[in-house]
Amino acid sequence: MTGRPYGEAVAARILRPPRLARTVVPGDDPRIPGRHGHGYRSIAGGDLRDITVYDQSPARGEGDMISTTGDLDRLLAALFSGELLPPELLRLMFTLPPDDVRMLDGSPARYSTGLQ
Repeated sequence: MTGRPYGEAVAARILRPPRLARTVVPGDDPRIPGRHGHGYRSIAGGDLRDITVYDQSPARGEGDMISTTGDLDRLLAALFSGELLPPELLRLMFTLPPDDVRMLDGSPARYSTGLQ
């Protein structure tokens, strides 16, 4: 817990260190800034409705971020080079859980902290 709003904490801890200038946490703003592709949904009668404007704020950490492929590449490089996390936390990302931890289908867990 940082005591700060989600978007501010993400910006300070994740977006600023690797200079992800084209990544935003929109919060309650349902619009995508700048040039972007549009998403469409088929509705009754075969028409398509542009559903690009969508409020992601209820999802917060599960989808409340908009980025570019360039920024995503910089994020991964910063993450795996140790720029964002200390070595012990980065190591945890690659540490599988004990053998008795199972997936929903009963098979052994094949994930670690944040990676699957």
